[in-house]
Amino acid sequence: MTTKYIIDLRLIAILAMLIDHIGLIFFPGQIGFRLIGRLAFPLFAWGVAQGAKYSHDWKKYAFRLFIFALISQYPFYLFTTIAPYPLAKTNVVFTLLFGLIAIQTYKSNLNNIFKVLIWSLKSAICYLISSDYGIAGILTVLFAYLFAS
Repeated sequence: MTTKYIIDLRLIAILAMLIDHIGLIFFPGQIGFRLIGRLAFPLFAWGVAQGAKYSHDWKKYAFRLFIFALISQYPFYLFTTIAPYPLAKTNVVFTLLFGLIAIQTYKSNLNNIFKVLIWSLKSAICYLISSDYGIAGILTVLFAYLFAS
């Protein structure tokens, strides 16, 4: 896929997310905003899968996702106010990061027993930090890598 289309899909994902957040904050009773916003996560998951496929250094890519997840966590906490403290529920970028790690685990030459142990650890961490979309979000990123790239 050409770079032009990837940028177009990123813009669609960003606009869908923006519409979702506008609906959440200013029009909480209007479901239409939220429905449009549901397009964003699969597109971002596909983008992370493409990043995993084409990135020359996945560790730098993961580090950038981690920094962005940390930076966006406090605004997420302020706007959602569903958690008693800032890391009680984490934003979707953490889910995307775990999805990238899932892809790297899948691609690794590790023994299948170690892969299962890593998956179990990731699932436990995802549960403990109450990651947005949870394990289903991580699997969405992995499936985007397996079937759409």
